[in-house]
Amino acid sequence: HGLCDALAFTGLAAELPALCEAGVTVLAPSDAAWAQLEPRSRADPVLIRQVLLAHICSGVHMRSDLVAKRTAVALAGQTHAAALEGGEMHVGTARVLRADLPFDSGVIHELGSVMAVLHFAREAHEEQVWKKSLQPAPRLVVVTAAGAATTSDYELHGCLL
Repeated sequence: HGLCDALAFTGLAAELPALCEAGVTVLAPSDAAWAQLEPRSRADPVLIRQVLLAHICSGVHMRSDLVAKRTAVALAGQTHAAALEGGEMHVGTARVLRADLPFDSGVIHELGSVMAVLHFAREAHEEQVWKKSLQPAPRLVVVTAAGAATTSDYELHGCLL
């Protein structure tokens, strides 16, 4: 799967124009990076959709904008750190190979890997938060360039603001 294939596979190709009317910034893993995902992960449309939404940001953000703001906020809600390290740009857990590639709806920054993404395989119920317990514990899947890790239960702590 390359990025275009993944967008079509998950149905996001048709939805993207409505999601990003103000333009879009795509943090696009290279074809080689997509190929590093396990075939089992690439065959899961729900998981791939979450991975894609973690790599797409609303609005057009050039490399200089990301460096100045030091973050990229994805449609899925993840906030990825953006920084220059040793002369190389990094966003989240990935190195930017090529930046500021324009296309009709915005800009693409090509990444050397798929960024690590947390995917809730089983979420806690909203009312459980008010009881101050998460039982059963949310189940997370961590997706990285090495593919989907095994699921694990985590004890989560948070603060409601």
